[in-house]
Amino acid sequence: MSFLPIDWADNACLSRRYLYFFDKGCDAITPDVLQSLLKLIADEAAGEASLTGEVGAFHRATIAHIRSQQAKGGDTAERYTAVTV
Repeated sequence: MSFLPIDWADNACLSRRYLYFFDKGCDAITPDVLQSLLKLIADEAAGEASLTGEVGAFHRATIAHIRSQQAKGGDTAERYTAVTV
């Protein structure tokens, strides 16, 4: 899956939407799709000094959500184990 050529801030917001549908079990949003989007954000943000401000906080909250889902155990954790953060 390829993503639109938008800046990393827009992709950070997009990642939350993808995460919502992943949480709801949407088959189109796979761990590979999430992983690709997170990698794209990290690569794009690497050119910036750091992930700061509201967008950085938003991205950090996304990563924290993924980690908390991985720690839950059960089916939820199993779905999230393929997403590396």
